[in-house]
Amino acid sequence: MIQADTIYGRGSVDMKGGLAAMTVALATLHRNHFAGHIRFIVTVGEEYGAPGSRQLTQAGVVDDIDALVVGEPTDHHIEYAHAGSFNYKVHSQGLAGHSSRPELAKNAIEPLADFIVRERHLFDDAPTDPVIGALVHSVTVINGGAQVNTIPDTASLAGNVRPTPSFTNQMVTERLQSLVDSLNKEPDSELTFELTHSFFPVYTEPTDPLVQIAQQVAEKAFDQRIPLTISHGATDASEFTKSDSHFPTIILGPGDNHLSHQINEHLPLADYRAAITTYIDLAQAYFAH
Repeated sequence: MIQADTIYGRGSVDMKGGLAAMTVALATLHRNHFAGHIRFIVTVGEEYGAPGSRQLTQAGVVDDIDALVVGEPTDHHIEYAHAGSFNYKVHSQGLAGHSSRPELAKNAIEPLADFIVRERHLFDDAPTDPVIGALVHSVTVINGGAQVNTIPDTASLAGNVRPTPSFTNQMVTERLQSLVDSLNKEPDSELTFELTHSFFPVYTEPTDPLVQIAQQVAEKAFDQRIPLTISHGATDASEFTKSDSHFPTIILGPGDNHLSHQINEHLPLADYRAAITTYIDLAQAYFAH
């Protein structure tokens, strides 16, 4: 819905606004016989393991590109770096029994409780990255038990970590696996670690021509200062940059990401139009540099 020069609706910010702006920009460039070669890459499932970008990367879709622009909402900023995103599960195997005789059972929840206590300080020594900042981590899901008078024989938890170039995805894996191995030395602990999703951090030098040109054209299109920044979020760029090719990457799109998934998600038409202009001018200026 469009009302008072604003687009309202789920996805207007995250990230259909950026997708639509890129579509219009590319159609305009094509209509004007733009000589450069631009590949328009549309993916699915970015928030559910990124199967789309992973499949396209494995198919070699980005092996021959020279630069990448991701249209996620950046609220009048340009992101030249973002943290990774690392999802995992820990499964606990116990032995069911009646709650009146717990000594005859093995409670699957208890080892997970020990894991949660230890996880809180597991990354205290992780170095602060000079660009992205501190690694952040949380246990976010826990499941276990079927009824109040039964000792649960299975339980599980899930957690998320935001790796940085200074504490990589592999280092996170090793740290979590080490904790599980340590807890499994206890007699009633039978934990299994499962990595479910691993997005790598993304970084481009802020002095790279892609970053500098994007900042110049965006400031002109939006008629305001466009700061360079970083994010603890993650995007499809984490998959695309696994390509054998190496290319600069920025995240630049219309809308305030804090409105993503909200009931009142909305995008000002002025920002949408400015994004179209930015993408057109960026393509022309980047190919000309």
